[in-house]
Amino acid sequence: MIGKAFFDRYGSLIGLNPSRTAPPPVYRIITDGLTVTSTGAEAWFALGTSNADVMDEDGIDREIAQIVSNAGTVLKDKWCHLKIIWSWHSGAEYESSMADYYSAGDWRRWLADRAEYIDEVRPPRRVLLLGVSLRDDHGHDTTELERFAAPLTGVEWHRVPKKDFLQYRAQVNKLARQLGKTNLQASIAPVELLAWSISREQYDQAPPVPDSRLITGGLVRELTAGRIQPAPDHLKVFTPEGNVGSYRAVLPVAAFPQEIQVPGDGSWLWDLASITMTTDEGDEVAVMPEASIRFQIMSKKESKKLAEQARTQAKEQRISAAKHNAGEPSDEITETEDVAGQLTKEINRAGTLLVRQHPRFIVRGSTVDEIRRKRDAVTSYFADASITITSGVDEQKELYLEQFPGDRLRVEDLGTVTDGTGFFASLFWGGSQLSETRGPCLGVIKGATSGLARFDITGLATRGMSTTVGIFGNSGQGKTTLMELLTLEAVFGGGWGLLWDWKGDTKGVSLVAAEYGLASQVIRFGLEHSGAADQFHILPLGRNTDGGVSAETAVAGLIVLLGGQQFRGISETAALSAAQEVGASRRPSTWRVVQLLARHEDPDVRKLGEFLVDIAKTPMGAVILGEPKGDAPLRPDPGLWVVQMPGLRPPRDGSTPDSWGMADRLSMAAMRAIATFLMHMSGAEELRGLPKVIAIPEMHYQLAIPDGAFFLEDIARTGRALHTVLLLDSQDVSRTAEISGLAEQLVAVFGFNARTTKEQDAMTDTLNLPPGSWSRSLIAELGPPVRGTDRNLKGDCYYRDMGRDVAHIQVDLPNERVRELLDTSPKATAKREDAA
Repeated sequence: MIGKAFFDRYGSLIGLNPSRTAPPPVYRIITDGLTVTSTGAEAWFALGTSNADVMDEDGIDREIAQIVSNAGTVLKDKWCHLKIIWSWHSGAEYESSMADYYSAGDWRRWLADRAEYIDEVRPPRRVLLLGVSLRDDHGHDTTELERFAAPLTGVEWHRVPKKDFLQYRAQVNKLARQLGKTNLQASIAPVELLAWSISREQYDQAPPVPDSRLITGGLVRELTAGRIQPAPDHLKVFTPEGNVGSYRAVLPVAAFPQEIQVPGDGSWLWDLASITMTTDEGDEVAVMPEASIRFQIMSKKESKKLAEQARTQAKEQRISAAKHNAGEPSDEITETEDVAGQLTKEINRAGTLLVRQHPRFIVRGSTVDEIRRKRDAVTSYFADASITITSGVDEQKELYLEQFPGDRLRVEDLGTVTDGTGFFASLFWGGSQLSETRGPCLGVIKGATSGLARFDITGLATRGMSTTVGIFGNSGQGKTTLMELLTLEAVFGGGWGLLWDWKGDTKGVSLVAAEYGLASQVIRFGLEHSGAADQFHILPLGRNTDGGVSAETAVAGLIVLLGGQQFRGISETAALSAAQEVGASRRPSTWRVVQLLARHEDPDVRKLGEFLVDIAKTPMGAVILGEPKGDAPLRPDPGLWVVQMPGLRPPRDGSTPDSWGMADRLSMAAMRAIATFLMHMSGAEELRGLPKVIAIPEMHYQLAIPDGAFFLEDIARTGRALHTVLLLDSQDVSRTAEISGLAEQLVAVFGFNARTTKEQDAMTDTLNLPPGSWSRSLIAELGPPVRGTDRNLKGDCYYRDMGRDVAHIQVDLPNERVRELLDTSPKATAKREDAA
């Protein structure tokens, strides 16, 4: 979209500008959504962030059109003040928000390590404030006599009549309702935010913010007691001790091009965080310029008048030039006349409105040299878009005062006029945001706006949401690491987690658990874990079940499956009978059932038992049939359990039990033993209050077996009621999308790189991104950095949260030690095994 923005620099009609010399604002009241000064009142709103980072061009066009239509109507004829300012997420703030979340292990150290990570990366938080003038011609000063008579006259001690105050509050609430319905997501700005935005302009360090819902009198004086001293091209900010603590510079925008591309250069306020400069040490650092823009959306009448004036002026210049320059007016004059004429037609035909705007950028630094470098970086950045930034020489004081809520436009001749599309095409509210603001931090949001990527995994069920989470994409992207991190977070929160590992490369998650004091056990299918998945040890006996699968039934089913066609005629009756007999004994075990069958008086049953004894001697058979060694590791106690099944060879997809060989049947029996335990854990009545996480990497293995999809769908559909989260990791997102019982239950999705068009389209749909080539390119560009970098930054993905907001995030771990332990690369796995 090309925003046809007509820009016109203008000045005072008689060359005087009394606003330049007006005194600074004197605040009478600062409260939620309202500042009242000695000369007027303004409503103030905090604006949200729209996920423009993941919108295609059509989506951005619709976004801008909606804002122009709705917000443009609400704000018409009102002088407004847009402020774009930055703060930073802190570890202390995160620790405070998570104080009641964790309960298991050395959770305080885990939380402190993540807080330290946040302080290290210091993700910025963009703050958008919109002020709307309610009244700028009404004094709020009183005489001493009036103040003395306040109880009788209704004039409060803070000099604002109660009638005026109530009228202002009503106007604020009305505007909040109107602007809150737009994509600006406006809400009444809290008094703390307004106080901070005022005091930060005057203080070098952390500004004081009074703890009061209504700031008046002495609290106002404390808030505005900072000291600033202007220099020709910058400002000095003093500490309370009277020393220069930092510097600032205000940079006005002098000119825009007449036409500007959107999205692109026209979205000039969208990506301020991307402006960088190079330090003396050669490091590239973010400049983080702030913005202060006073603007007025003009009425149709005023818009037509201004456009016609511009056209007439350009016409007169063309005629004059023709007389004095050999009849050849400049191309610029001719183009200006044409644009102004076209604009007049658009105002008449389409209702196009004009906007007066006075943009200023603000840079901050600890030295004069630093702010001048930042000024040069900002100037150079916008010069590439043909936007002219000046240094504001000898006007720093006036430009500085303009930033304050409740102040006025002072330097009127540094301004431009554009149409509504041209103004809102700046996309000042665009960026990336997530609805999820609770739960553990998984990393940071990337894009035009940053922040913490958080996910309250154990809170899904209590919030009445589905509990199935998908992690999709190619191998080597960090999917399994994310799954391990999420499982750890649930266990730190007092939950029970089982990670079902087909490849055998997730031992590191147990090492992290041990390092932070969490109960943990790795059960690797092999002789050393004989009896670890004994159904008698992990399921209730028949007399204790409440309609669920009993240990006796499960053991009999495994024996029938293992016996295959060879023992079909005898295995069903003999297996169940033996299991029931052993189940009635004092110390039941599957191994005792096998022994009972091997000593049976019936030779055919004895052959079955001897056959099972041989299977129990194999690494995989020992875990489900073998003699238990010590306590069974699989327990319903809170903690982290890792079940590793390397070498598993499930039957081919579409095959029938009659065609299965011994290896197929043994793999199926092992998988069903674990699946039965997981279904019991999920559905057991006595465990419903326990948060549970079932994590399944390489889900395509599960889908390849005959009843794998049923198992996953059953857990997915009952998870909310049973407080069980199902974490799924797969390279085959298209297959998942075809299984309605899974696809419809996905409450959150993490999408990593996918290479084929089929997988990219499926990923786009699952992430709720717009279909087409734009979204496919977003998915294709994901991935780890170029080889040779010091730090492995896998974890580059898109995250669709529970509110269906989508953002580009970087999953990261709290520290280097955890990164090393959770590294699932073959090299890292081999290194850990050698060390063990």
